[in-house]
Amino acid sequence: MTYVTSGEVCQLLNITKYALRHYIEQDLVRPAKIAQNGYRLFDEKEIYTLYQIIFLKKAGFSLKDISETFLGKKGSTLSYQEMLNKVEKQLQELSEVKQRLEHMQSIQNSLQLHKTTIQDRPIRYLKQIPNHLLKDETELDFKQIVHQKELDLSLFEERYYVINLQDNSTISYYVSNEHDYDVRLDAGSYAVKSFLAGDEEKVIEEIDTFLHEAPFDQPSYMILYENVPVSVTYQDLMVYTVEQGAGNRR
Repeated sequence: MTYVTSGEVCQLLNITKYALRHYIEQDLVRPAKIAQNGYRLFDEKEIYTLYQIIFLKKAGFSLKDISETFLGKKGSTLSYQEMLNKVEKQLQELSEVKQRLEHMQSIQNSLQLHKTTIQDRPIRYLKQIPNHLLKDETELDFKQIVHQKELDLSLFEERYYVINLQDNSTISYYVSNEHDYDVRLDAGSYAVKSFLAGDEEKVIEEIDTFLHEAPFDQPSYMILYENVPVSVTYQDLMVYTVEQGAGNRR
């Protein structure tokens, strides 16, 4: 019988020695024999078993799934239909990721950083973040949020801060819908400025500059929000957008 070494197995199946050692430790495959010099040797049966493991991993099965099949009851198998179902699920997830990335890329490409422009905005519906989920006017209390079971809030989407320019008070909101909201921002033309900031001082500086640049006279409020998904491409910086409109909030 012809045997091959662990190094030759790795070369044959294009896997690392670490991966092979891990499969052995998980008892998914065993060397056919150990040579006197300590080398692990494998024959055709073990090579075929390793091929099965690699194929099933590529199909999306975990080592736990594979182990339960190989070490389970005699004759147990993974069906091709089960494999296809897993692949279909993976394709759906990848398609959603692709759509999300394309959406974020379009936003990133349209951003004009550190420049005030006039842009049309649709109607937006905002829901106020409950005070008990905030440490102050703007900072989320994550410990409280962990125990909040029914709040329709995604922490990694845009959070809006509506700033009252008469008394400088700030109320925190998250994006909602027309059936459940506390504030509606009317559609219309808004002065808009997006900028990068790494600390609160920079945010305040950019807001002050924006207020002098915005064309609308005596607005009652201003909107500030974090572009969290876009900001993941910047290290230690957040992309903020500040807006001021001629329209009203209700």
